[in-house]
Amino acid sequence: MINVLFVDDEADVLEGLENRLRPWRSEWHLMFAGSGDEALAAMRQRHVDVVVSDMRMPGMDGASLLRAVRERQPETVRIILSGQADREGVMRSLPVAHQFLSKPCDARRLHAIISRCRLLQDELFSDAVKQAIASVSTLPALPRLYWELAEELDRPAATLKRVAAIIEQDVAMTARLLQVVNSAFFAFARPICSVRDAVTLLGLEPVRALVLTSELFRGMAPLCLSGGLDLERLHGHALRVATIAETLPEDPQTRTIAMAAGMLHDIGLMVLSLPPQRPDVAAPPPLPLHCAEQQPVFGTSHALVGGHLLALWGLPQPLVEAVAFHHRPSLLDDLHLSAAGAVHIADWLAHELAGSHAGQGGDEALDSAYLSRIDRLHCLPQWLERHRGSGDGHAR
Repeated sequence: MINVLFVDDEADVLEGLENRLRPWRSEWHLMFAGSGDEALAAMRQRHVDVVVSDMRMPGMDGASLLRAVRERQPETVRIILSGQADREGVMRSLPVAHQFLSKPCDARRLHAIISRCRLLQDELFSDAVKQAIASVSTLPALPRLYWELAEELDRPAATLKRVAAIIEQDVAMTARLLQVVNSAFFAFARPICSVRDAVTLLGLEPVRALVLTSELFRGMAPLCLSGGLDLERLHGHALRVATIAETLPEDPQTRTIAMAAGMLHDIGLMVLSLPPQRPDVAAPPPLPLHCAEQQPVFGTSHALVGGHLLALWGLPQPLVEAVAFHHRPSLLDDLHLSAAGAVHIADWLAHELAGSHAGQGGDEALDSAYLSRIDRLHCLPQWLERHRGSGDGHAR
């Protein structure tokens, strides 16, 4: 049973939540507080797994409360439940909130979101890694640009024009998007000179993933570089995996998810690169990285860490699963080439083309059981030759 604390200064709101959440009393121990001070007092008496707070409250508002929660219990899931009129306050809470929900929120949706946040959290075996994800302010909070983009994409009437306008607000992101779309990875027939053209050609979900990774790589550069992680190399590998993964599935929706997941598949490495959770990475480990991370110093893999982080951010479940299981897609029950499988294959092909499997047990990193189950093991030589011939890992 997990402890879920709801915080709102309106007693009728708390009463309504208590009534609507009765079906899950066997799963959750429900706690309620009428202010930020009451919430912190309750947390001194009992450990809290999830805090769901209103934004506008007298005295301590939601952003201030979640900041205090992060300081006291950094592993606690932190959610803002607020009205649309609180946009300015919600933007202030970006560095400390894992997810944002709008009032009124359906009880079943609230239950599903909290349960999903907790499910992948429980998959992590290392308390130290769980704490690292929740406590590093640069990572678990959605970057401002991504949050605005996600809000627009969630609208039924989302338009390419509006998405492009959001990206154009950030000079660095505009330059990065145009740099990427004109790179050899995508090999478009003509130069792409406008953000709107780039968004149209790439598609909305891949652009969302690209914005997220670019914002994170930019924000994490000083921390990760000081820990020995080569972010430029990691970003280049992510793009290569994304562009290969997009070519593998036949289903258009799966291709879109696979490309986005390919861009994000190594995001967990950013967390594990932060000291003291990650040892010196100057010398390559004797095992493939995803195997080395299973040793007691980590207790989990960067794939699960990345999947957990994306789940906290509220990204779509297929995308979360594709990142979390990209090293072992056989753990899923898919009988076809899924997004997770496409990223797994693309990751292996990208390392093979770069020669980075040499001496690191690359053959063992291939999930042959999965490829045999979906009857694609025989396709590896063909895929390898196709992308070797393209020169950049992308064939259109």
